[in-house]
Amino acid sequence: MKIAKKQYSTADKSALIQEWRNSNHSQSKFCRSKGLSITTFNNWVTKEKNKPQKDKFIPIKLASPKIEDTRLEYFKIKIKDKLEINLPSNVNEQLLSIIIREAIKCI
Repeated sequence: MKIAKKQYSTADKSALIQEWRNSNHSQSKFCRSKGLSITTFNNWVTKEKNKPQKDKFIPIKLASPKIEDTRLEYFKIKIKDKLEINLPSNVNEQLLSIIIREAIKCI
């Protein structure tokens, strides 16, 4: 008699991977505690690592700008025809550099 293997959804796999990362346990100890095959779990972790970056969101926190003139002009940045960002023309050079660097990582 064969024992049916449990099927895990993508969401279940991601949740288990996140739980393992937060656990401070080795993969083998975590898998034993959950009744998972270490080989299968390691495959899930590898696939998760190799997911394209576009699936990941990188938050950028901006301080509230001091608006002296309510008629701000904007400019548009297009990166590889995949990402478009509209920014006020008075954005400082350092912030602009950070925004572009982080946006390129998303593509």
